[in-house]
Amino acid sequence: MVTDSSLVADDMIHMDPGTVRKHFDRIRRFRVLVIGRANAGKTTLLQRVCNTTELPKVFNAKGEKVGRLATQY
Repeated sequence: MVTDSSLVADDMIHMDPGTVRKHFDRIRRFRVLVIGRANAGKTTLLQRVCNTTELPKVFNAKGEKVGRLATQY
């Protein structure tokens, strides 16, 4: 059974590469907030979604960049 919502989801997964590039060029950068307990896999989730092994930049509540060692317990 095919529903309208499955068609929308399928279209989002298989977007035209030119359309995707147009959106990325317009947006340039975005921020993602991931909240969770220590060692819950937050960084791994971001790395998998973004297809990278780079470590994300971490900022405190004041918007100051936090060093990696400061975030470790």
